[in-house]
Amino acid sequence: MINKYICRDVFEAVQWTGDNYDEIRKFGGRDVYLDDYGALFVYVERGRIPAQEGDYIIKDDCGTLWVCSEDLFNYLFSSLNGSKNEPKK
Repeated sequence: MINKYICRDVFEAVQWTGDNYDEIRKFGGRDVYLDDYGALFVYVERGRIPAQEGDYIIKDDCGTLWVCSEDLFNYLFSSLNGSKNEPKK
């Protein structure tokens, strides 16, 4: 039988805007870095993943980082503080 499930975990996330590397670095520590061309990379469980501007860097309750596109993030997650999922200006 196929069942439907709802995830009840709480995640922290920061959106990559292209100019908030210090915030991303503070959030992800050594698992995030900019290459020589200004591209952001995140080390996840299965290797190194590039993050595009607009992507969210997500940290689960175990401290594992994930990269999620803005569209998928907005579909899957709602903010606990009541704010709309929008990038910081």
